[in-house]
Amino acid sequence: MERRVSAVLMAQFDLYLPARPMRVAYFIDLQTDFLDRLNTVVVAPLVPEELAETREHRKLSPRFTIDGKNHVLEAVHLAAIERKMLGPKVGSLADQRYDILAALDFIFTGI
Repeated sequence: MERRVSAVLMAQFDLYLPARPMRVAYFIDLQTDFLDRLNTVVVAPLVPEELAETREHRKLSPRFTIDGKNHVLEAVHLAAIERKMLGPKVGSLADQRYDILAALDFIFTGI
């Protein structure tokens, strides 16, 4: 089986602006790069810290400073969305992989 390169390269843990204004400041791509040919992508929102619903639980909702502002990953709101709902890529949190995966592990295993 030959693997084709996607027309739009997306990488796991890349950050995107929403395609239209909303409460969400950013979406983070949580999906493996091997599924980049799908029309959907699994994401979780990052919201400004003051708007976060789950900010009390640090493991479930890790914090990240983006452009000098504190944001919270609301992993409990992860969802599969159409790629067209993503705006431009604005960065990556790949260097924070451990904290992101720990939040996902907590959702699915409680650990």
